[in-house]
Amino acid sequence: MRKFLLVGCGGSGGATLAYMMDQLRSDLADYGVSTIPAAWQFVHIDVPTAPSEVAVGSVRTQGGTYIGTGPQTDNYKVLDTSVAGFLNGNREMASIATWAPRDPGEVTVPISEGAGQYRAGGRMITLNQVSRVKEALTNAWRTL
Repeated sequence: MRKFLLVGCGGSGGATLAYMMDQLRSDLADYGVSTIPAAWQFVHIDVPTAPSEVAVGSVRTQGGTYIGTGPQTDNYKVLDTSVAGFLNGNREMASIATWAPRDPGEVTVPISEGAGQYRAGGRMITLNQVSRVKEALTNAWRTL
């Protein structure tokens, strides 16, 4: 058996993992295996505070890990100011120049609900929680 760490990003990535886990569980049942082996880790990273459900459940309900990166505030501009301040203080502002939203005031999606298909916003929201993402991925790697 080989070890796998599978990471799904966003709603579509989470749905793909959930369906994959359901299929693996079904395939393993044919061999008398009732659970997905710990050597196969599934991690879903998305903005909403709770995972989205598909017909087969979510990655979390099937035994995987969900990381909701959404902040406590729905105000994207507040989050952007915080991330930009941190990066500017570390002289890293140029590292996001090509993929951050150009005008934080134009992001009107309530970010606790998700990035609303706005990829640049989702990246900044996730960057704000990068230490949580790293911790969860490190834990999944250790479990392998």
